[in-house]
Amino acid sequence: MSIKSYNWLLLRGLSTEKRQWGPFPEVLKSEVGDRDVLMIDLPGAGDNNSEHSPLSIEEYVYFLREQFKKQKKEGPYALMAISMGAMIGMKWNELFPDDFEKLVFMNTSAKDVVPMYKRVRPEGMLFFLDVFRKPSIETQIETVLNFTTNILENREVFAKEFANHYKEKPISRKNQIRQLFAASRFRSPSKLSKDTLFLIGEGDRLVNPESTKALRRKYNAELFCHSTAGHDLTLDAGPWVVESVKSWLAE
Repeated sequence: MSIKSYNWLLLRGLSTEKRQWGPFPEVLKSEVGDRDVLMIDLPGAGDNNSEHSPLSIEEYVYFLREQFKKQKKEGPYALMAISMGAMIGMKWNELFPDDFEKLVFMNTSAKDVVPMYKRVRPEGMLFFLDVFRKPSIETQIETVLNFTTNILENREVFAKEFANHYKEKPISRKNQIRQLFAASRFRSPSKLSKDTLFLIGEGDRLVNPESTKALRRKYNAELFCHSTAGHDLTLDAGPWVVESVKSWLAE
């Protein structure tokens, strides 16, 4: 099989929206041709910012699945998800194992595979407080990108663009906290029923890479690591992500 064998659904993490995939969807689209690259915002974010963000990962699955069924095209789908989006993806596979043929999860975690101090780095805890204290959207986004990316070029350009996204479709502080609460409670399923690839940025300063590695061991899944990329792996190293998926599918 190849990357062109599937349509792709992309899910982002907490407090972000689909436009903040940046150039990555176009990088992926250039490889899959006529296949669909579908992005759906979490409840409480982006196009769905008027919704209340649920307090359990399972509820996100049910919401997103309804959107997915309305928007998907013909043909098999694979799922690619990052951070909290990957938690949703794991739960989605547990509840509806036939929805996706392949699973790709990036820089994610679960409370049952490592202790809390190994799930989120100490500086990651301080990061959330730092963001909440910033006085403007612009300074919040600058703080986020400075912390979640390591090798992103033109960071200031992305910061300005993403700040405009938040002004157009704001994510309320309440929904941010509700998403964080749901992610903190997530326990990984006992098994995943489809072939799974985990991708890690070893320079992730938010989620400890050891948590993603523990999930990889739990599911006996494939693992590729980028030596310097940060938490927002597709912003930092989008072409590497696509090449990694292509290599994995070609095995």
